[in-house]
Amino acid sequence: MKLPVLGSILLCMRTRRFCRLLAVASVAFGAFLPMWPGLSAQSVSAEAAEYNPGTPRENGAPIAAGFGHVCVIVDPAPNGGGDLRCWGNNNTSQLGYPTTTGAMGDQPGEMGNNLPPTDIGAVKAVALTAGALHTCALRTDGMVKCWGDGTLGQLGIGAATVIGDQAGELATAFPTGMGTGRTATMISAGDFFTCALLDNGKVKCWGVGGDGQLGHGAMTNLGDSGSETGDGLPVVDLGPNYRAVSITTGASHACAVLDDGRVKCWGANASGQLGLGDVNDRGDQPNEMGANLPFVDLGTNAPVLAMTAGSAHTCAQIGANQVKCWGANGAGQLGVGLPNSLGDNANEMGANLPTVNISGGPITGLISMTESTCAVQGTSGHCWGSDAFGELFTFPAGSRNAPGPAWVAEDRIAVAGGQHFGCLLRSTGKVACWGRNNLGQLGRGTAVDVINGATVDVDLFPRFPTAALALGLASTCFVVTTSTVKCMGANFSGELGVGNTTSTESIRPHQQTAVPLPAGRTISQMAAGTSTACAVLDNGQVVCWGYNNVGQLGQGDTANRGDQPGEQPVIVPVPAPAVTKVTVGSNHVCVLQTGGVVRCWGGNASGQLGLGDASNRGDNANEIASLPAVNLGTGKTAIDVSAGANTTCAVLNDGTVKCWGNGSAGVLGTGNQTTLGTSNSEMGNSLPTVPLGTGRTASRVWVGDGFACAKLDNNTVKCWGKNDVGQLGQGDTSNRGDNANEMGDSLPAISLGGAGTTVSDVAVGRFHVCAKLGDGSMKCWGGNAQGQLGIGDSNHRGDGASEMGTLLPTAMAAGTTKSIAAGGDATCVITTEDLVRCWGVNTNGRLGYGIGSPPNVGTTLASMSAVGYVRVAGTSQLVKPIASPKFVPLTPARVADTRPTGETVDDVAEKTGVVAAGTTLTVPVAGRGGLPSSVQAVALNVTAALATAGGYLTVFPCDVVRPNASTLNYSTTARANNTSVRLSASGTICIYAHTTTHIIVDVTGYHRVGASYQPVTPVRFADTRPIGETIDDISEKTGLVTGGTTLMVQVAGRHQVPSYADVASLNVVATQASGTGHLTVYPCGVTQPTASTLNYVAGATVANGVVSKLSTTGTVCIYVHTTAHVIVDVTGYHPDGLAFDPMVPFRIADTRPTGETGDDIGEKTGVVVGGTTLTVQVTGRAGVQAGTNAAALNVVATQASGTGHLTVYPCNEPKPLASTLNYVAGVSTANGLVAKLSPAGTVCIYAHTTTHVIVDINGTA
Repeated sequence: MKLPVLGSILLCMRTRRFCRLLAVASVAFGAFLPMWPGLSAQSVSAEAAEYNPGTPRENGAPIAAGFGHVCVIVDPAPNGGGDLRCWGNNNTSQLGYPTTTGAMGDQPGEMGNNLPPTDIGAVKAVALTAGALHTCALRTDGMVKCWGDGTLGQLGIGAATVIGDQAGELATAFPTGMGTGRTATMISAGDFFTCALLDNGKVKCWGVGGDGQLGHGAMTNLGDSGSETGDGLPVVDLGPNYRAVSITTGASHACAVLDDGRVKCWGANASGQLGLGDVNDRGDQPNEMGANLPFVDLGTNAPVLAMTAGSAHTCAQIGANQVKCWGANGAGQLGVGLPNSLGDNANEMGANLPTVNISGGPITGLISMTESTCAVQGTSGHCWGSDAFGELFTFPAGSRNAPGPAWVAEDRIAVAGGQHFGCLLRSTGKVACWGRNNLGQLGRGTAVDVINGATVDVDLFPRFPTAALALGLASTCFVVTTSTVKCMGANFSGELGVGNTTSTESIRPHQQTAVPLPAGRTISQMAAGTSTACAVLDNGQVVCWGYNNVGQLGQGDTANRGDQPGEQPVIVPVPAPAVTKVTVGSNHVCVLQTGGVVRCWGGNASGQLGLGDASNRGDNANEIASLPAVNLGTGKTAIDVSAGANTTCAVLNDGTVKCWGNGSAGVLGTGNQTTLGTSNSEMGNSLPTVPLGTGRTASRVWVGDGFACAKLDNNTVKCWGKNDVGQLGQGDTSNRGDNANEMGDSLPAISLGGAGTTVSDVAVGRFHVCAKLGDGSMKCWGGNAQGQLGIGDSNHRGDGASEMGTLLPTAMAAGTTKSIAAGGDATCVITTEDLVRCWGVNTNGRLGYGIGSPPNVGTTLASMSAVGYVRVAGTSQLVKPIASPKFVPLTPARVADTRPTGETVDDVAEKTGVVAAGTTLTVPVAGRGGLPSSVQAVALNVTAALATAGGYLTVFPCDVVRPNASTLNYSTTARANNTSVRLSASGTICIYAHTTTHIIVDVTGYHRVGASYQPVTPVRFADTRPIGETIDDISEKTGLVTGGTTLMVQVAGRHQVPSYADVASLNVVATQASGTGHLTVYPCGVTQPTASTLNYVAGATVANGVVSKLSTTGTVCIYVHTTAHVIVDVTGYHPDGLAFDPMVPFRIADTRPTGETGDDIGEKTGVVVGGTTLTVQVTGRAGVQAGTNAAALNVVATQASGTGHLTVYPCNEPKPLASTLNYVAGVSTANGLVAKLSPAGTVCIYAHTTTHVIVDINGTA
């Protein structure tokens, strides 16, 4: 046993029972983060689930509380993560910096700008946890850095010392080593020890070990010697083949939720807090861990959804509103209405352990505060146990041995519990605390406790990320949240929307009044023009405010709105259908509506409204309610629209571009300067398309002042029209499009880098253009007099030779750009860390940097570094709702095979005989093939073989009525399809067979309990056939999809799929095709990728599963190569992309002689000979990070020599008994799957018979 330095702790170590009494005053314990629908919060630990190096964190605990101190992440960092602020007790430097008084926050003048940052170095924090006298941060690189008291090894740095008591010491201190090649994904601290969950599901603990809390079979400390870190630090033995998915720590004990939803606990057990029916510690002696450590018996097979641990008690959430607690109960912290401890005697656990039933909404997380427990329910919650210092957050104060009254509903996204106090983080970013305050831990500048359900805000002054940006000619609007907009800059006509005409030179966005939006509504998209701004609301309506001289507000008059007190943005009464996008030009507004309808109103002197005349619309009564749609031509609809200076352009459903309005400088792209749109004879079929080049189509279009740009299908950009300052990017100042032979193949795509450089987004200002490139960098060209290109000078780019391509400087480095916006002579970017940077003209304070900022930002590098980031609001929401661990890929395993020769992984559900037509096969799935018994949603590959006739299978959970949907369509040859499906309560799936067939089922992975993937009973969202029916009568009976055109399907906001869904799991069917072809599914609004989702032949019905990113409006586009009917069923979704990182499909392998991949790797490699294996590198390509463990792939077999199958599996494992797709000679066959990758980032594809293979990637998990 190592001797500690502090005498008081030495006593604790020598008298272990007394140590527990001291520990009552020292709970550590991370934070709670609530769940989106279906997300379980890991309530007591700092988590960064499924850590991916180099990517900004989606999840983590941003706040942690210890004995008497609090730390919170307040400022995002350029490489992800954030800076820290800590306050409260600092007697052992647990705040990370030296203080003269031993505390911060207990005296006036110590908070706010006087609170120093906690500097942990260049690599920033994504998650926090706190012990009694120490603090730890999980960094963006997966390493752990701890500070404060380390005399017992709890800092894990190989020395018994204190870190942080010397200025600058913490920044340069070494992190805790996790072992060779290992990183941490979650951390949790007890009183004097720390535990980390590693990326391989293992757990390591360090610090004091006297009660066995380190789980290494001894009572010695670990981490205070150099040989006890990294590879020398032992793994906690949880038993063979078990992986932990979350961890929690009490004062001197720890628990882990395993991947089957069960729990194991170890360490101190004097009060039964391990839940093993005795008071014997575990982990302090040999042979107590591993298979010898029992599971905690909770009397139910339900998986544990969340856990928390107090000083000597433990609680687990086992249902939507059910909690079970065990251990010490002297203050009623178990919530069962009894005074005695539970779990310390036989027959107290299992079914005998009482359930705490929580009234109200579902539990979204648990927290503990020493001798009390709280169940959080979104904005409310219930607490029980000790209320000695008001920690139960209720009125009146008083301890309770059962759940007390509900908290007053209050905005909160995270809650942390310390020693008799708590703190919450609001969605606005503000931190508020309550309870004990003897050490300034409430951050209020006093030492007075806060009781009776009250809270006090902590003065932190951090920054706030921005959801979206809209730049007008002289103003900028920051969409702070979907319900809060703040506009800055010129305000001559009320364009700031705040009821006056005062510009914002002297204030910053966080000080600005929000635009008063209609009550209860949120914003889905926004745009700004010269002095007018408009926003699309979540109900499909449009509101506008500002200048209205020609009716651009659509109110039937010319009175401005927003320039007088009490005036609010006005709803424009646009005829149905719902609006999905708004665009604002100099003096006119256009909208894109569901179904591709375009309508425009406002100024029309040049025909920019596209109505065949020059009359304004919206300046007289009754003009908007009867506003005609723009005639784009027979059968033509729009997929994008943009309004500029008296010109409008739209991308049509066939990828062509049409422009109308003022034709000066060739902006209409027609080879002349003729104005179009003032006569009906100039619109519709008579309106010419913009020549984009042979075989080229467009997906997006943007219009500036006299010029326009389009993003093409090959992810390049072409611009035409006015070019006086190089905005066309051609290295000269000659206009394009105003004379014959200047467009089409004669107009080069803009060179923005070397070969293979692609463009993902574009923003257009008055005279300049910016592009977000495929690598996440940003380049701008054109006018730069005010520094709007963001490259540190005022020289135009693109107007002279040798200025473009690799010679064009980047405004933002690779991997740093999330979204871009431009307007007037200014540019803004939202970084991948959710920070805002703006440059260009700064008159009237439009860039949001406030008083003292330069009139132009970006003309020098110094001007850009001086202003830094835009502070958008008073505080910061830096961590999104926590995502439980993601999709778990498995090596494929067979769980059903009805054929006489069929074999499964465990001899269950094999050789069961053909499934008769019209009957249903039940397959037990949970607990088989590597699946936990508690699994709720699985990924399967389902095959129909030896069918008697063509038909279809429908896979669904057995406890619901069979839905109107199909999972796979088959002929008499074997066909396979991949799908994700929810299991029934008993862990089964049902498979309905339309015609008699054998069925084979392979499991390929599962969605962990609480992960963000939300399976739904399959539901039909599109069916173009004359007999087609959908769940809500939308997108049905729409007719054959003509070859070479695209079908748009609305997914988000329909039936069980919420409007905030970011990714959807689809089953797509091609049927009644006129010939051989393929479908490509991709998010609308991006260029159609070089990829295929399914391949079909004439007369066949072919289905394939695909996980697709949705567009910003919740749609997918389906390109049809040859004419066919299309059916789309939805089987699940991911809210906000938390557990699935979608991408535009990207080809990573094509063995054919004509094969081309997105990066020239893995192409033209030759046919895969039967019985051999093709290795495909996945990571390191298309932006897929090293360390990614699963990828969503679409695999195609084509030009096969005979009937066979492909098996996709990780290259480091043996080829499994499973098939991914079945094929026949002469037919191209595709199937989608989420494949497990090898540690090297590869998949292997075994070909049963000789065939060519194509592989596309559309996301990672």
